[in-house]
Formats: sequence, structure tokens, C-alpha cells
Amino acid sequence: MSLSYRMQVAVEEFSHGRKEALIEAIRQEWDPDSLPPEEYGPSGDEILLSGTNALYGGEGAGGFAARAARAIWRANGGYCSICVDAQPDDGEPCDTIELSRDDYDMLKDEGGSPAATEACPDCGALPGENHRDGCDVESCPSCGHQLISCSCADESPDGRFPWSGTWPGVEECLEYGWYARLGPDGWVPCTPHEPGAEPDLNRLRTEARWDPVRRMFLRE
Repeated sequence: MSLSYRMQVAVEEFSHGRKEALIEAIRQEWDPDSLPPEEYGPSGDEILLSGTNALYGGEGAGGFAARAARAIWRANGGYCSICVDAQPDDGEPCDTIELSRDDYDMLKDEGGSPAATEACPDCGALPGENHRDGCDVESCPSCGHQLISCSCADESPDGRFPWSGTWPGVEECLEYGWYARLGPDGWVPCTPHEPGAEPDLNRLRTEARWDPVRRMFLRE
């Protein structure tokens, strides 16, 4: 069963250096059939995308808003203001859903967190800050691998990759359900509920591709 909606997603208080990644993240979650999304806000202080499409599997406007918020906050590397206007095509009233810092904290604590608050374990950068020069953890925005050992770092058009609050690749593994545990013969795939389960970063590096616009690994 599906229900068609006219959706409008407004984002404010975001990191301007990640604007294109935010727009792409929204489009990945909401791909309108009939009206292409458009960007408004000539001052650059607001992203406003709209379009019409259907929600499937019983998902409602609230579920879509939470799903979109996770993608937006991940792309932003932390909290930003989000408002979703959902107008059903069946004539029901428009729902306006505003995602607050409390919603951000709640979704963060549910698992598959949009971002965390810990400092980088190598250089001490806080979420949203650039890593210190020579940091072992910083990723290359062009290929997604370790920056200090990357040959394409000087060719990146997007500058530095700020610390998001979680180890690079962990959030993608949580989203895709990719886990592994250490067995007698090395690491083996497992479910997230098995003792010793850890995000399977090795699988992520070999089976996913890096998207430099969204700045995350995507399943093939």
C-alpha cells in the first residue's frame, strides 16, 4: 500500500561547507516522480527541497521525517534545524514536523546514531571540527580512505573531512547490518546480537563504494 505526498524539507543552521552533501542526502531519501526538487534561499542560509512521491510499506510522514533527519544529520556531521511539511494527496490536512535537538539526541541514543559527541581519539578534534594535521583517523573526502596514506588527497576539491563523532565507516556498517566477530581463524561475519560483534569495516572497504558527494560508503 502506498500514499502519495507533496513533501517539503527545509534545513537551516547547517555547515555551509557541506551544503551539496546535504542536498544529495535529502534527494537520496526522497526522489520525486513528478516534480524535481528545487533549492531556494538565495542568502545561502536555508535549503528548501520539495517534490511529490509515494511512501510505501505503511510508512507515514513521521517515519519519513525521522529517516530523512538521520541522513541529513549524518551528512552535516551533527545537528541542524529540520522542518518537514507533508501534504497527503488524499485531501488530509498537512502535517508539519519540526526536528529539534531533543529529537536529535533521541535518534542518536536509539542506535545507528546520526552523530556522536566524542572527540577524535587520535587528535582530539570535536565533532564538526577539522582534524589536526597528521591525524591517523581523518579520511580523504575523495576516496574515503585514510588521508595521511592517500595518494589523491592533494586532488580533493572538497577540502578537509571534519570529525563526525564516530569512527569512519562505523555508521554505514550499523545502517547496513554489517558486523563481524573474532573467531579462531580470524574475523567472521555475524549478526549484531552475537557476543563480540563489531562493525565490519573490512567488508565495508571491500564491498561498498565511496560517494564523495554524500561522503559515505554506499552498498553496491
